[in-house]
Amino acid sequence: MPSEMRIIVFSPEEVLEAIEGFDAHADKRLFRGKAIDCHVRKHPKVHAVLEVERAGGEEMDTVDLNASQLAAALISYCRERRIPLPRNAKKELDVIDDQLVLRLEVGAKNKAALIALKKAS
Repeated sequence: MPSEMRIIVFSPEEVLEAIEGFDAHADKRLFRGKAIDCHVRKHPKVHAVLEVERAGGEEMDTVDLNASQLAAALISYCRERRIPLPRNAKKELDVIDDQLVLRLEVGAKNKAALIALKKAS
């Protein structure tokens, strides 16, 4: 069976939009207030730090989102925009510079495809 590997790259603005959209529809809110800025980090694991303005605009908070919260927000964002994501794909997050990368892999591990993808990123 052939394997398929794709990467989808999200700008910081798109990540922030995805998080805000996901939070607006979540049963349990991720943060209170308005998200102003988002910084993605890779170490020790992929996560995002949000700068959140509290109601009234006088105080700022920071909120840390883990990889599973980020992945859920990005998957929801892609569904809303009709960006196809295979359900059975293995999904991984990575950070390149200030952008968040969603890697999708379908099928058996393919060493040649992995090498090509790493060179591309």
